[in-house]
Amino acid sequence: MTLYYNPRPSPVKVALYLEEAELEYDIAPVDLLVGEHRSDEFRALNPNAKVPVLVDDAAVVFQYGNSALPGGPSGIEAGTQAMHRFWLMLAQCM
Repeated sequence: MTLYYNPRPSPVKVALYLEEAELEYDIAPVDLLVGEHRSDEFRALNPNAKVPVLVDDAAVVFQYGNSALPGGPSGIEAGTQAMHRFWLMLAQCM
């Protein structure tokens, strides 16, 4: 998986989720100050031009707070997904 990331609250929450889930992922930094999020390449991943975006096997799994695919990240059981959602909600309260 690849996490399109910058050090802002929402991308950090997704990174925490991936760490807690012990999932392997790569970081693709997105520099908002130079407008990388407004490029055609990035808008192909998320037309709203917002980070974070999580890509798994060339499919967008997560776009700024929305699960783009019904099952969430591939290979994660429903009970585990529920635990991950709990951690994401907890992180939002911090």
